[in-house]
Amino acid sequence: MKGLEAVSKVVKIGNTDQRIFAYWSDLRNITRMIPPDADAQVNATEDSCTVTAKGMTFVVKILEKEEYKLIKLGTEEGTKMGFTAWIQLKSLSEYETAGRITIHADVPLHMRPMLKGKLNEGINRLADALKMIPY
Repeated sequence: MKGLEAVSKVVKIGNTDQRIFAYWSDLRNITRMIPPDADAQVNATEDSCTVTAKGMTFVVKILEKEEYKLIKLGTEEGTKMGFTAWIQLKSLSEYETAGRITIHADVPLHMRPMLKGKLNEGINRLADALKMIPY
């Protein structure tokens, strides 16, 4: 497997780094973002989330936290096409925080060119979504 990395644009989020960190430190909040008509089953605890969709199941866990600055998420070791994701935060002022997402995905070499553009586009959409969540 060959790694594929994408780094989002930096977005300004109209909330405190403490509130954003608290939100993303509890993976049960992911269930709020799944549309009710989505064809996916999601079971979450504070530290892990199991998603089943289109016959595939994967588990995402919180791997590391640095209070108010970093949350590192990842799939369980041995997961086919696993990934790690970092949500990085930096306080800009009392109610404004900069946010950025980095994803490292384990994908076969032959799929890399096909997925690179889609991953970059998707990660920037996720970064934009950080601004819209009611923390």
